[in-house]
Amino acid sequence: MNNSNDERKVPRIWLRILLICSLSLNLLIVGAAIGAVFKWRGGPPRFEIAGNCGSGGMTAIVRAMERSERAAIRDAFEAGGFGRDFRRAATQDDIDGLIQILNSDPFDADGLKSILQVRSEQLAKELELGHGIIFDRISSMPEDQRRRLAERIEDKRDHRHHK
Repeated sequence: MNNSNDERKVPRIWLRILLICSLSLNLLIVGAAIGAVFKWRGGPPRFEIAGNCGSGGMTAIVRAMERSERAAIRDAFEAGGFGRDFRRAATQDDIDGLIQILNSDPFDADGLKSILQVRSEQLAKELELGHGIIFDRISSMPEDQRRRLAERIEDKRDHRHHK
């Protein structure tokens, strides 16, 4: 009697293992299908003319420009006082001030408001400078170069939407 009980357990164990493997494979296939749908149809586009946070859409335009144009824009930002070194230093100062305020007892709400206001003003100045630089660069382009830029922007947009 004991022997027949053991014989029943063996098929049940293999049946459970087979069931778990089958379920895992099914979940893998369903996950791959869902991932494919999001990649090709439902994923949010990364290349948006007006959707670049804080850049006013400039990032998409600059990325579509030729390398020499991007270098000239970067140089103009440097000359305008908003180069990489400035941004790194400003960000580090903001973080240091923020940490100090967050650790203060009592909490300094006015200090936080001041840091956020200063950063907002810096970003507004940088955005205004950027818009001027982009406007000047595009306005001075010959017609064929502007058309090529428009094609590259369109290609990047369409490529992202159809991917």
